[in-house]
Amino acid sequence: MKTFWKRSDGGVAIPFTLIFIATLMISGGALDYGRAIHLATILQTTADSAALNVASADKAIWSDLVAQAHVEADQRGQSVGAEKVAFSGNWISATDFQITASADVPFVLLVAVPGMPSKATVTASAVARTNTVANVSAPPSMAQLDPEAGDYNQIYVYCFDAGRAGEPDKGRSQMTVIADNGGSTYAFSMPTCKENESISYRLHNVRNARANKSKWNDPSAEQYDYYTDTTFDLKGAQVYNTGHQIVETVLCDDLTECKPKSQGGILPSGKNRTPQTETQVCEPGKFMYYGWEDRPPGLGWTDTDYDDIRVIVSCPTTVVKARNVRLIR
Repeated sequence: MKTFWKRSDGGVAIPFTLIFIATLMISGGALDYGRAIHLATILQTTADSAALNVASADKAIWSDLVAQAHVEADQRGQSVGAEKVAFSGNWISATDFQITASADVPFVLLVAVPGMPSKATVTASAVARTNTVANVSAPPSMAQLDPEAGDYNQIYVYCFDAGRAGEPDKGRSQMTVIADNGGSTYAFSMPTCKENESISYRLHNVRNARANKSKWNDPSAEQYDYYTDTTFDLKGAQVYNTGHQIVETVLCDDLTECKPKSQGGILPSGKNRTPQTETQVCEPGKFMYYGWEDRPPGLGWTDTDYDDIRVIVSCPTTVVKARNVRLIR
C-alpha cells in the first residue's frame, strides 16, 4: 500500500477504475434492483387487494375502488421513490375484473455506471372472479311485430352460455316467448340468467302463415329460427351471433331516444340498407333497441328495412345471488 500511494505515473488508474465500477455495479445493482423488487411487491399486493375488493362490491362503485387503490399504490411507492404510478381496472367479462399497474423506479447508483439504465419499469396485474351472479332484464318496454307481414313471427327471450354451445340445448335455456304478430297476448317473466349466461333473443319465422293460424305450429310449414346467442367483447359490449344479417341494434340513453329519427329519436329507418350494429356497452338505466328483418338477405324476398319486429328492452342489471370471490391470476 505504501508503494501504491507513492506511485504518481497513473499505472494503477485503469485497474482501480475497473474495480471501482465493478464494485459500484454490484453494490448499486443490489440496492437499485432491490428497490425495484420492493416496488413490484407493493404493486402486486395492491393490485390483488383492489381486484378482490372490486369483485366483492357493487359494480356501480368499481371505479371509485380503483381510484382509491391508485392513491394507495402511489403513497406506498414513495418509500422507494416510485414515479409515474399508473393503476387501472376493467371488467373483462360479467364475472372477471382485471387490475393492471405500473410504475418507474429511478436508479440511484447504477445511473453513474456508463451504459446502465437510469430506471426500471415495474408492472403487475391481477384478475379476481366473482361467481354465482344473475343477469336480470325488465320486461320489454315495447315489443311490436308488424301485423301486416305475410309471415308469422314470434320473439323469444332466453339465456345463452357460450361454454355449453356443444350440448344438446346448444347453451340456450329458459326459452320464453314474449310476443308475436298474430295478436296473441303472453303472460311471462323475464329469465334470470346465471353465471356466464347472457340475455339473448330468438326469432321464429313461419313463411306466409300470419293469416293462417293452423300453420303456426305445423312442422311441415316452411319455418326458420334465428338466435342472437349474445356474448360480450372485452369492453363488455354485446355481440350478436345470429349467423345472418337479420337484426339491427341501437343503444338509447332513455326511451325518448328510442324512436325513429323522423319522430325526433335516433333510430334509423329506410329500405334496402345495412343494419346498424351497436358497439357500446348496454349499461343499467339505458335501453337497447332491436329491429328485426324477418327474412334475412339471401333467404327469400326482403326489403331490408329492419322494422318487421321492433323490441325495446332495458339493459340488464347484474344481481349477485351468492358471492364467491377469488383471484384467478
